[in-house]
Amino acid sequence: MNDEPDEKLPPVPAVLIHTKPADALTPKAGWFPVTERASATLAAQRAGYTVVEFDPRYADLVKAAAHQGELSKAGKLSLSAVKKDVLARLLANLAGEPVEAPDGSGKLPPGTLPTFVGSSEAQLAAAQPVDPLWAALTVNMVVLAPEYEDRGGTEGWFESIIVAIHGDVFTLRFRDYPRQPQFQRQRHELAIMYPPPVRV
Repeated sequence: MNDEPDEKLPPVPAVLIHTKPADALTPKAGWFPVTERASATLAAQRAGYTVVEFDPRYADLVKAAAHQGELSKAGKLSLSAVKKDVLARLLANLAGEPVEAPDGSGKLPPGTLPTFVGSSEAQLAAAQPVDPLWAALTVNMVVLAPEYEDRGGTEGWFESIIVAIHGDVFTLRFRDYPRQPQFQRQRHELAIMYPPPVRV
């Protein structure tokens, strides 16, 4: 008899790891579950990243602001880009500090989800409909996705296959590097490739 549940529960954030916002135009961050806490923390220390422990009650806040990070078998961390103001408000929130509401309506108490989900730029973008071309992206399509350096710069754009779509968050894998771990990018970070030539 198998006592294991039929479906695995989704991982819960246990630790947040991020680059220093002052060191890059676009900082990177990611959360790791309790099963990877020790290994991810060690990898972060080696890479010079910052590790943030937080109250489990704030798990949903972390998941809303940052993607789950990835840890390779070689012990290398993979973090996703995050806006500076989003990361700053998240860190303030996790530290128990009241932060400014994005709409300028005043201070919000710690643990309030709207304090960091989307900057004013993101809110303006969300108010606009998605271009039909980008809205038509589906699983198994090939797009161009950026690979980021540790300091936030772009190493280049690579052909990537869409594995899953959750709202505006895309899970992808590199088409020509199948052994590389899957990664996530926002819809606005993707580029649509030219269609293949038509043979007559």
